[in-house]
Amino acid sequence: MEDFLMRGDAPLSAEEWAAIDGVVVATAKKLLVGRRLIEIFGPLGAGFQTVPVNQYHVTPACLHSSAGDCCGGKDDECCDKEGECCNEGDECCGGDCDAVDVAQRGILELPLLHKDFVMQWRDMAQAKQLGWPLDISPAAASAAMVARKEDEMIFGELFDQAGAKVEETAWAKPGAVFAALVNATGALAEKGFFGPYAVVVSPAVYALLHRPMAEQMGLLEIKQVKELASGGVYQTPALKGNQALVISQGVENLDLAVAQDLVTAYLGPAGMEHVFRVMESLALRVKRPDAIYAIE
Repeated sequence: MEDFLMRGDAPLSAEEWAAIDGVVVATAKKLLVGRRLIEIFGPLGAGFQTVPVNQYHVTPACLHSSAGDCCGGKDDECCDKEGECCNEGDECCGGDCDAVDVAQRGILELPLLHKDFVMQWRDMAQAKQLGWPLDISPAAASAAMVARKEDEMIFGELFDQAGAKVEETAWAKPGAVFAALVNATGALAEKGFFGPYAVVVSPAVYALLHRPMAEQMGLLEIKQVKELASGGVYQTPALKGNQALVISQGVENLDLAVAQDLVTAYLGPAGMEHVFRVMESLALRVKRPDAIYAIE
């Protein structure tokens, strides 16, 4: 384990550290939502404080004829607006055969997310003297708070950087959520984002999805939404009110850059107590904002 975690200074055995690590990871896995639908880039290492983030210019692919080039060999005029091969004399859309290239470069800070917890010396001494397992629930509570903060950061950024934002006011009508999500996937497809789509909603909207469709009383709305979203349907308290997101998944659109993944460090004694820190360092990288559709 890395020296900066100062684990060797803590009055804990290897077995006790393993128990803390296990409960921290298990707690975070139960609660984290963003990582279920966004791919990870890394871990890069605890020392990384920034990471490059590029936004890309993407146009339709070229389709050349079996004879070689289209339009009499004019490579700059070989595709129409749909990316298909032109015939001689057709009006072509030059530039659609451009390579995928960086449209904008940037540097993204990798912030540190953490929550400290305290273990009382008397509790630790009692566990050792009686041969009891150490009470590691404070570590689990800290992991839960860090996981919550991670999702708040991720979904806040997704809303801020969404290429499309619409306001929806008719959620109360049965079938309204499904209709709004159909519109969202349609809008993404028109821009060239064909999924798989992941849907993330607030707890309030998730509850609305468990009502029957207006036309088919035996069919719940969420079942229709799951057919639409092959990337999964998720709820998170990081979204509020009527908020929802539809995301076209894939590393070409977004990823989660991780410097230091979730880990526990020993901060040292404070009086007669022992202070620990659950921490991680990461940031969301949005490469193609138009792959994100936000509803509120």
